[in-house]
Amino acid sequence: MDTSVGGATSAELERAESKPTGSYFDGKTFDVSVQGSFCIRRKRLMAIDTAKQLLVLRRPVAHNVHPMELHFADIYTANLSERTIIVHGRQRDINMRFKADADVDQIYRSLRAMIGSAHDGVTLGSRFAIAQQLFREADKDRTGTLSLQEVSELMKKMNHNVERSNIVEIFKKADKDENQRIDEDEFMSIYKEIAKRKTVLLKLFLEYAKLRHPQVMKKAELESFLINEQKMTESEAKHQSTEIIKMYGEGKTIDVDGFLEFLQSGKNFGAAAEMNSEPMDMSRPLCDYFIASSHNTYLEGNQLTGSVSADSYVNAVKAGARCVEIDLWEDDDGEPTVTHGRTLTGEMHFADVVKAYGSRKLLFGKSPYPLVLSFEDHMTAKSRQRMVEIMKDSKEFYKMLAKPSDFPALEAVTPEQLREKILIKMKIKPETPDQLKELIFIEGGKYKGSWEEAMATRPLTCFSHDESRLEQFVEENESSELVRFNKIHLTRVYPAGLRIGSSNFDPSKAWLCGCQLVALNYQTKDKYYIINKTFFELNAGSGYILKIPRLLSMAALDTQTMVEVKVLYGQNINYSDSDVYVSVRATCCRGVSKYKIQRISDTGLSVAFPHALDEDEPAFPFDIHCKELSCIVITVKHQSKLTKRKTRIYAVIPVRILRQGYRACPLFDVVNGHALPPYVQLFCHFTVKDG
Repeated sequence: MDTSVGGATSAELERAESKPTGSYFDGKTFDVSVQGSFCIRRKRLMAIDTAKQLLVLRRPVAHNVHPMELHFADIYTANLSERTIIVHGRQRDINMRFKADADVDQIYRSLRAMIGSAHDGVTLGSRFAIAQQLFREADKDRTGTLSLQEVSELMKKMNHNVERSNIVEIFKKADKDENQRIDEDEFMSIYKEIAKRKTVLLKLFLEYAKLRHPQVMKKAELESFLINEQKMTESEAKHQSTEIIKMYGEGKTIDVDGFLEFLQSGKNFGAAAEMNSEPMDMSRPLCDYFIASSHNTYLEGNQLTGSVSADSYVNAVKAGARCVEIDLWEDDDGEPTVTHGRTLTGEMHFADVVKAYGSRKLLFGKSPYPLVLSFEDHMTAKSRQRMVEIMKDSKEFYKMLAKPSDFPALEAVTPEQLREKILIKMKIKPETPDQLKELIFIEGGKYKGSWEEAMATRPLTCFSHDESRLEQFVEENESSELVRFNKIHLTRVYPAGLRIGSSNFDPSKAWLCGCQLVALNYQTKDKYYIINKTFFELNAGSGYILKIPRLLSMAALDTQTMVEVKVLYGQNINYSDSDVYVSVRATCCRGVSKYKIQRISDTGLSVAFPHALDEDEPAFPFDIHCKELSCIVITVKHQSKLTKRKTRIYAVIPVRILRQGYRACPLFDVVNGHALPPYVQLFCHFTVKDG
């Protein structure tokens, strides 16, 4: 067995000054790599410091990662020659590969105890471990106790904006010996009481656990809960109850802490994440797919003064876009440039975009299906010829370009046939050089008021409309004509020019008309961006989604689904100096599509809404007419009473993968465009009734 790491033994590493106190997996050598801006060489020891609850990544980076930053994505694979654990972080992922002789089971159990349950994020139990660690850090004088002021500072550090009066109340309740200080056990007993909501969830446990001492839920009772409340089948409940008790219980039972931890874990999220990875048929014509599309891709800000960068093209592809926009103009020397014409935005050379997209790994590492370059041509004939030369100069880029002459039946060409190909979408003008015409795979066109004329254009012709034109088609009952057009052609819909701040519109309206290229501003992380992002997580995030039956066959009917939503409470989204409320809305909805409620209480760790305390509170009903394209969007809003600053975070759940019952919903922060840590969540109840 290899017991050395980078030339030093485990014992020597333990004696190193940089070593924190805690336990290590001595003698286990394994590979560690961190995705993103961090990089750790192979065969360096990663220590697990159980005392300080830290992952310690050894040199050359020596960066400590707090478990609050991490959550599990996959359990290790039991392959003797290549066993892995992948830990997903808020800023980076950690991939660990273990040698065949490593005690992976022991490593896994320790990681799970430290970070939380596999697959499930930082849940109730691991938050307690974090609270214990933060208590010890707050104990500066090492007395094992904290004063009222220290507890107040600790609660602030834990991001719980608890009112001073509540902190005093918490402190007095914990200070049982009235010595004006509380120890760790006293603090944790109160922390746990605050963290647990004595409302619907606790009532659920007591209802199914029966009256016994100690209060635990047996496997049969857990199965009954999963069948009656979570609407699982008997076989699903039988399998899941075994897994849940194994992960959160003890022996053959589960107590209230384990039950609450399960309910707030990734195993109980409102969206069935496993359905995202179900493969779709990719052998149908290209027109039969929705394609993730970016608008004004070159911009990093608004469309009047925003900067322009080739990095924006790289970031769009990494964010899942399979169609990007390139606005082509020319500089004084006739060189093709990319900019938002007649504005104060910056500009860059077209050659920079070609250079950025010269990497096959970048373009097709996440999705093998074609990338569409949507060119908006404002150049002269000379600059168009120069554009061809620039593309030819990049041999790898030019090699990836698909030529329509290689695919005689354009109306039948499929994403599968176009794997790892770049498709040029562009209008053909009288001065367009022949060399460029040969590369235009999707010809741009313009709707001139006649659908008969539009239908007569060559297959894969793409018409572009802004969102207001789309609304006009719908209002004038022409959406069925647009659906018919999109069976053998393409339509690109983009935000209206009046959206100066580069905001987005609801993409579902265009999807309902069969429009394939619904282009959004990827640089603006608003709710419609999140809806689009969530939708394109289907089909393993390939950026291609097969259209719904009604859009593939005019004879198919819309689905009809009733969805009822109850918002119970929010965990770790507290703003005691703010007005906090949630709004719940649905896309593709008939009748009332939005409801709003305000918080009724705030413990400092969780915010309760009316549904949390009143089981008879009516649910929010939504009459969905196309569940395959619909999303439930829950927005948490708060406005500071002092600054009047508004903040919004969202939970977006596609109705097609919505799970019934009492469910946790992770949240998305629009400020930085990232998912929030999994312990920041809403807890809701969902009912789905197909008509």
